[in-house]
Amino acid sequence: MRTEDFIARCKLLSLLRTLPDRDLTSDERLQLISAFRLFVRQIAHRARTEESKLDLLRLYACLRTAFKYLKVHRSVPTKEQGYFLDAALSFLETERRIVLLQLRYPAATAAEPPKNEVPLAWSSAFTLADLMEVVVALHTLGAVRKPNGTPVTFKDLVRAFERFLNVSILNPDRCRYTTINRKLHLTKFLDTMREALVELSQR
Repeated sequence: MRTEDFIARCKLLSLLRTLPDRDLTSDERLQLISAFRLFVRQIAHRARTEESKLDLLRLYACLRTAFKYLKVHRSVPTKEQGYFLDAALSFLETERRIVLLQLRYPAATAAEPPKNEVPLAWSSAFTLADLMEVVVALHTLGAVRKPNGTPVTFKDLVRAFERFLNVSILNPDRCRYTTINRKLHLTKFLDTMREALVELSQR
């Protein structure tokens, strides 16, 4: 929505322009409170969805000018009307400062990625040696890549699985050597995975 349209449709501005300069009735007071809450939600939504910070600053500046004009040119604004005018101006100034901080320190104000509140875990029914079969096979195939398409190192792949499954694998290179040099049951866990998939497909 363009700045001009937003201001033209702003219910809070409209009410403050049209309410009479006298003590408000209960209905008028409720209308004003509702309009102010709507205004706050609309500005917050605009701040979340507006891609251009400069457009946000332009909107805030135009709105502040409109509210200041009302404050200066209304003949005798009531105490309640004056309160909502000041509240709107204060809110816009706070939002303006937030945007300026985001522009000045983009890295510090960037949203943090959501944290996994319920981390996964490797089942106690299987061993870390079982997990290493999967990791070694994936790395050997080159099935896991970096975002730019380049191969991931074995150590980085192990660290990723450690974070993913909340496990600790000491000395990944030794574990890899042990995995690929077993004399018996070289692919025991991979075979178990294959059997489980075949069984599932036949149900």
